[in-house]
Amino acid sequence: MPELIELASSFYTLYPGDVIFTGTPEGVSPIEAGDEIVATIEKIGTMRVHVRPPSPSPSASAGQGAEVAAASTRA
Repeated sequence: MPELIELASSFYTLYPGDVIFTGTPEGVSPIEAGDEIVATIEKIGTMRVHVRPPSPSPSASAGQGAEVAAASTRA
């Protein structure tokens, strides 16, 4: 786990309470536009991530992955 935190912090500023998703369990289908990812930690709150289609842009190429819009609530 320390290696994952070190790698993530080389790309992003991490703050107390940040959640690092490390992958998808075996047997789970890929994330697609329209999906909702929900993470809950007791006594802290719930974070919901709504997956949306990629935004169109002149430099975007076909087949790129979906984008996410996150919202969180405290318990």
